[in-house]
Amino acid sequence: MQDPKNKSELDKVIEQEFNIYQKDLKAVFNEALLKTELLGLSHAHYMILDGNVASSLVLNDFSEIFLNIHVSLLLDFRKENYKEIIDEVSRQGAAGIKLHPYLQEITEINYEKILEVVTYASEKKLIISVDCSYGTKNLYRSNGVHLIAFLLSKNIKTKIIALHFGGPKVLELMSLMVQHTNLYSELSLSLTYWKGSSVWQDLCFTIKKVGAYRFMFGSDQPFIEFSRAVDDFNTFCKYADLSESEVLSLSNKTYLDIFEGYS
Repeated sequence: MQDPKNKSELDKVIEQEFNIYQKDLKAVFNEALLKTELLGLSHAHYMILDGNVASSLVLNDFSEIFLNIHVSLLLDFRKENYKEIIDEVSRQGAAGIKLHPYLQEITEINYEKILEVVTYASEKKLIISVDCSYGTKNLYRSNGVHLIAFLLSKNIKTKIIALHFGGPKVLELMSLMVQHTNLYSELSLSLTYWKGSSVWQDLCFTIKKVGAYRFMFGSDQPFIEFSRAVDDFNTFCKYADLSESEVLSLSNKTYLDIFEGYS
């Protein structure tokens, strides 16, 4: 969904992206759909990193462009009218909401409020995606895996996707996945970023432990170019000695299972 000229300046890229979405969301979706078609993808999960878009659904109807594609929107959990926003996200056909701990500066003091929001979203059968990339100057303050653990301890039963599989935190994520069958993960960004480190060995162990049907391929396009993500995915599958059935789960079946019934 993003097309930054300088991928290293993530925060500035996000600000630029906000302006694009506010001007013409439909145009951005049309461009993204065209890119998906050119890449030969049968399905795609689009994530919008502008919290203002979710809020704008109260005033604008984008249900036409949400039809037959899977969209999750960053939700500003601090807004007082979050229920109204979630109602519109659900009514218009979006698949879920996203929480981004470091981008939204989420710390433990916010957990109870987030639980309130996620509980309401789960009542609407929305999928909850939580960014679990590992790093930045706040890596000891904002932790996606820790947030997911809190939500699961409060009996949240809706599907949760741990984005980027937690990087070095993947074994902690594994311990949660073993106990909670509504928790899934995906391989974008971190698979490439941590290539060559022991994280690949831990990821391999985790997939074998909980099953490939709980993980799916992701690219984080364009921060990780799609072709590079595919190459690293194929290399990892050989490294992990995954069976044809396991590779099929990662590349296709898990996605279809997660989003079954959405659009």
